[in-house]
Amino acid sequence: MFRTKTQHVMIIGCGRLGAALAGVLCERKYTVTVIDSENASFDRLPPGFPGTIITGDAADVNTLVSAGIQKADIVMPVTGDDNTNLFAAQIAKDIYRTPKVIARLSDPERGGTYGVFGIRILSPYELVVRAFAGEVTA
Repeated sequence: MFRTKTQHVMIIGCGRLGAALAGVLCERKYTVTVIDSENASFDRLPPGFPGTIITGDAADVNTLVSAGIQKADIVMPVTGDDNTNLFAAQIAKDIYRTPKVIARLSDPERGGTYGVFGIRILSPYELVVRAFAGEVTA
């Protein structure tokens, strides 16, 4: 995919998934900001991580604004808390008109209506089930 400008990605949650995602996107030359409520979570980021880290509660709009949600091209809430992820996704899409919002949901049944609003939902559970089923039929 050809990009004409550096895109700014905001990742909410710096667990194993968020940290790995931040590392991959930085390697691909995206500008990355990571938000997490625990300073220790940033230890999971790759050595020399060139992005921005913000300690704060992503369920607080002030944290999202101070982290720059208003300038994000892509917002990816990937915490382990579905409520936080859905809240941040809705704020990004509805208030700040973020062009691309991709949210992690542990409970795939909760995400049914969000696709209608332009929020892409990824469920690790569903992705793994599909991958295993694909291996069986391969």
